[in-house]
Amino acid sequence: MKKLIVPKLDMHVADSCNLKCEQCDHFSNYLFTKTHSYETVRDWCEPWSRRLIPQSFHILGGEPLMNTDILKILYLMRELWSESNIILWSNGLLLKKFPELPKVLKETGIRLHISNHSTKNSQEYDRKFNECIELLKSWYEKYQPQISIQYNNGKHYEFSRRDGQYYILEQSVYAGPEGTLWEKFYHGYGKNIKPYNEGNAELSWKNCTAKCPQLYDGRIHKCAPLTFLPLMNKKFDLSKEWSHYLTYKGLTADCTDEELEEFFSREHESYCGMCPTKRPKFVSDHNPLKIEDKSIL
Repeated sequence: MKKLIVPKLDMHVADSCNLKCEQCDHFSNYLFTKTHSYETVRDWCEPWSRRLIPQSFHILGGEPLMNTDILKILYLMRELWSESNIILWSNGLLLKKFPELPKVLKETGIRLHISNHSTKNSQEYDRKFNECIELLKSWYEKYQPQISIQYNNGKHYEFSRRDGQYYILEQSVYAGPEGTLWEKFYHGYGKNIKPYNEGNAELSWKNCTAKCPQLYDGRIHKCAPLTFLPLMNKKFDLSKEWSHYLTYKGLTADCTDEELEEFFSREHESYCGMCPTKRPKFVSDHNPLKIEDKSIL
């Protein structure tokens, strides 16, 4: 059976997160606690490694470093996806708990990509993030792993191979309407969230910035919002406005070649209607380390 080459595939290794970013399109700000064991991740990935070659494979959360199996998982991912560019995404605040991580990154050729979540009121977070940068500098000096940093304003930095310092690599094309990278794709908070339902799924797809298939629970799903919406429904028993979107089911690894190719070539479908038809203006001013309005839980 010939493997299908696809541009990108994401995988959650932790639903939990140590940040509470209110615009998270994985819903990780709602205090989910589950992480996925090495054995679980292996069972999810092994069947798909025989069907797919992702050009880029992203290990995500939540916060992946909430998963105590993360180092073993990195070795496993390199074994299963030997031809892929593998990227470990992290907010960086837990790096000091994994002193062996830079060595593993170097051995596996996996890139560490740090995302920044600064806001107007994030002084405590900013201090912790700057400590993370200093630790990364020391890691780079010793191991020279691939490290990049993506700031909330869309700017992308990468550690130089010349002097251990990082420098501007490019301005991200994904910066939002107010010059910020992140966007909120639903109305409201907590049990009161609402889909956009603007009646133009094709336009929602066209303007979507989350075209990232997700490998989760053994299935491949179209995007993160559809993948993790059931977690929100289980926690909050969402309104009937979400009923159609909750019928979505991802693709299983026993699908036919034709079904697999059709899945990855499919563009808009009715489920895309949950998201906005144009990129919303959203600038957060809350502290990403805290949920200030506990009523949303």
